[in-house]
Formats: sequence, C-alpha cells, structure tokens
Amino acid sequence: MLCQKCGENEATMEIQQVSQDGALESLYICENCAAEISSLENEVAKAMDTFNEMALDFLTLLQQGSNLQTEQGAVCEHCGLSFDDFLAHNRVGCEHCYQAFQEQLVPMIGRVQNKHVRHVGKMPARFEEAVNRRQEVQALREQIQAAVAAEAFEEAAVLRDKIKALEAQEGGAE
Repeated sequence: MLCQKCGENEATMEIQQVSQDGALESLYICENCAAEISSLENEVAKAMDTFNEMALDFLTLLQQGSNLQTEQGAVCEHCGLSFDDFLAHNRVGCEHCYQAFQEQLVPMIGRVQNKHVRHVGKMPARFEEAVNRRQEVQALREQIQAAVAAEAFEEAAVLRDKIKALEAQEGGAE
C-alpha cells in the first residue's frame, strides 16, 4: 500500500486517530512522512510546554498580587462571580468580569506584562515609528487643550510647534 500522505513511498506505519465524531480512523504512512509528523508534533509539544509554563507563572503572580490588594466584595453584575471565586479558580465567568475586577486586575497584569496593561501587539519597526509619532501627537494635542484651558498660550504655541515637527517627520517617512 502507498503512503496516504505523500502517495509515493510504501506505507510502513499505521496511525490511528479518533475523529471529531468519535470514529476510529487509520492513516497509513511511510517512514519519511512519519518522521515529518513526529518532528512537527515535538515542536508543537515544546510550544505547548512553554505556553503552559508561562500561563502557570501568570496565574501564580496573579494570585500573589491579589494578596496585596483586593477588594473582597467585588462581584460581576452579569454572571455573579466574586473576585474571591476568580482567585480560587483563576477563570473569569464572562467578558464583563474584566470590567468588574478592573481595579484589582490592571496592577496584576502590569506586573506580569512588564508594566503593559493593554495589548499592543507586534508590528514591523517602520510602522511602529509612525504609530509612536501619532500617539505622541495625540498626547501633545491633549496637552495643548489643557494649556489653552489654563490660558498658558505660550506653552500651547510650543506644543503646536512640536506637533508640526512630528507631522512633518511623518509626511517625509511615508
């Protein structure tokens, strides 16, 4: 019988799998395909081990941090989960729990994620510079509004000039 994966070599192994509907399925493969599957499974197993270690570290830090500051009476209004129950099971009950326990979770997440409390993702360096500039411009605009409200017009003019310089950099970079 030929290998069911590559269709070229003689099948020397049988792999049995349970399908999603519960039926037992057999796959007949050659040694080369078996080696590929084995190496892929090893890589997946290593990645899962790394993920599991990180998840356990996160949960441990989360529990340790909760001992420092907890508002024992916090309860999610949508699912009824208490913060103590969350700590006991390390699982939220619904998406609204994050809002209900925000005061307790944000500092803990910050400790675990190198002080990052919102997901920023990864992006190519050239795009990251542009995003950082836009964020800086937004922050400067907010500072201008505060300066104008405080009638600090000279400070607002300096901030305006900084924004113009940043926007000029952005226009030249793209």
